[in-house]
This record gives sequence, C-alpha cells and structure tokens, in this order.
Amino acid sequence: MTEGKFGYALLLAYDGGRFSGFQIQNNARTIQVELERAMRIVLRAGVRVQCSGRTDAGVHATGQVVSFHTDHAIEDGGRFCHSLNSLLPTAIVALQCCATPPHFNARFSCMAREYEYLIYNGPVRPGFWMGKCLWVREPLDLPALNSELQSILGEQDFAAFTRTEYREETTLRYMDIAEFRQIEDTLTRMQPIFALRVRANAFLHNMIRILVGTLLDRARGKLATPLLDIIKSGDRKQAGFTAPPSGLYFRTAYYPPEFAQVPCLQTLPDYGYRRSP
Repeated sequence: MTEGKFGYALLLAYDGGRFSGFQIQNNARTIQVELERAMRIVLRAGVRVQCSGRTDAGVHATGQVVSFHTDHAIEDGGRFCHSLNSLLPTAIVALQCCATPPHFNARFSCMAREYEYLIYNGPVRPGFWMGKCLWVREPLDLPALNSELQSILGEQDFAAFTRTEYREETTLRYMDIAEFRQIEDTLTRMQPIFALRVRANAFLHNMIRILVGTLLDRARGKLATPLLDIIKSGDRKQAGFTAPPSGLYFRTAYYPPEFAQVPCLQTLPDYGYRRSP
C-alpha cells in the first residue's frame, strides 16, 4: 500500500444494509474492501483508507469521511469521484474529493461525530422505509424523551451502553447534542418519522443503538430506572435492548478550524472538548 506525499479526504454515502460494516474483514463484503478495490484501479496503485467512524454492519452513512495518501496528485476531484462511482457498487457513492494537508487523518483529526437514528412512528408498517428505520407502533412522547436526553449531556461514563467484551480502555464520552425531532416523510407523507440526533467526541460499540432501545423501553414502561441512573450504574443489564442497525445513519464528521479550507470537511470552531479516543 502506498503512503504518498499527497493527502486527500473523500466524502462518502452508502446503504449499509448491503455490507458487513465499513472495516475490512475476512471473507466479508465491506465498504472499505469495495472502496479500496475501486481506488486501486483508478489510481493504479494500492491505497489504504482511514475512516472518520467505523460503522457496523447494516449502518448507513450520508457524510462518512475517509482519508488517504497518493504518490501523485489528483488534479480533478470531481473527475476522480466520477471514475470511482463507475466502479463502486450502486450502494456506495463518492460525493466529493478534496486535497488536505499531509498530516490530516479522517479518524485521529476528528473532533466529533454526529449520527441520526430514524424511527417511523405509526400503526401501519412503513412501506418504502422498511430497512431504513425502526418501526414503532405505539405513540411516542417526544418532549418526555427529550427531557431525559438532556440529563445525560456532557461527559459521562457510557459503560452501560456497550457490551462488556467491547469496552475500551476508557468508556468516558462527551455528548453535546442528544435530541429528537420530527421530520417530514417525503416518500409516503403519512405517519411521522422521528430522528434522534446525537453528537459526541466518539461513540462506543452499539452505544447509540442501546441508547435508542433504552429510551423505547422507558417509553413503553418496561424500564423504571431513569436514563441517568442507568448510566451511573455502569451495568449493561440495566439498559434496554439494542435497536437494529437499519435506522442508524452516520451524518457528519467534524474537524478543527485548521482544516476549514478543505471544502468537503465540516469544521467545529466552538467545540469545547478536544480529547478523542
């Protein structure tokens, strides 16, 4: 694999339902495998990409960022994306490619990641939205859910929101946004779709999906313990079920102001938390 002197950021979108996650795995079809295969053909050299957030099997993305280096400059980022898209599966789309400083790394330069979890709320199955959201039949009280979410903002130990075998050296995470909002269903224009927007410096394995499952179990009366007390317990058994990956979307990766001149990167000048695992 080449570690050239020219650095680039590539903005990606993909339907994660057709892949076994982003990262390379043995005998599995992943985003990274397909992307590096196409890039090898276009660049005529092997490259290794680094992503801003390693999505699991079934998780989608509309704003995934990957970084890579080449020995030769890419003169036209739009043309490069066009060439990649002619080789990539239709479920993966290269949106934009931009030159970066050589030291840029999509993962380690990242300050914060933002996801959304989509819930289709209504008594009738979602139709076009099947495989792209979680279907919840009973009505949800958004103000009550948002009130609980406000209680967990800031730095918390989210050990209760990941399985023991996936716990990292530190399970502390800083979350500055956690809120539900209703979005318009442009496909069917029928039942409401609720989007849980969360932003943090980083996320533990299955952390957002367990958070969603816990909120829903609280809403259904299956869990009596308040959300903050579950977090303080550090016990995965105190939390709710793990929501399916089909409703989860990687939306945005945020970077320090020093990368503000890179068009395909989102910067976050006022983010007060710089430490990231």
